[in-house]
Amino acid sequence: MSVPVWLYAPNLVGYFRILCSFLAFYNASDPVWFFLFYMTSFLFDAVDGYAARKLNQCSKMGAVLDMVTDRFSTAGLCTILAKLYPDEWTAFFIFIVSLDISSHYAQMNYQLLKGSDSHKKVDRSMGLLYWYYADRRVLGMVCLSAELEYVLLYLLHLYTGAPVVTLAGYDLNGVHIALLCSLPLWAL
Repeated sequence: MSVPVWLYAPNLVGYFRILCSFLAFYNASDPVWFFLFYMTSFLFDAVDGYAARKLNQCSKMGAVLDMVTDRFSTAGLCTILAKLYPDEWTAFFIFIVSLDISSHYAQMNYQLLKGSDSHKKVDRSMGLLYWYYADRRVLGMVCLSAELEYVLLYLLHLYTGAPVVTLAGYDLNGVHIALLCSLPLWAL
């Protein structure tokens, strides 16, 4: 008896990720619980794809679930950041969410129309997207840097630790330094 696609192990991981994201957003005012739930969801993003390949349970539903879960998590965190930084950055976070959703939607639909089971299967003619998706290490570092930027911005709003260094007249704490270090890859 075959397992229905909605019960594939990687899809169960996807449902767990959605639950963790919901719990993170519900606990947004508590940095410890927020960080624990959000990072659990983020770290399990690597598990679903690995499980799909190892268990031979790759599916279009799983590819879409993974992409939608990623967009949901990032959009939720950017919404929280827009609330935490209302005057300076609200328009920026709205732009990031819009760009993130629209670009992934376009890429996912393009690949599905071509008959691919994943938005990550691109050919060399796709230029920068090929470089991004062809090497899982590149994809992993860029995704990690982006999520790290958003989580660090969340923590920066709550953390006013002692300065570690002064740079160009600005006192920088550990969160500032981590933000600056992950910024170049986030910008990709």
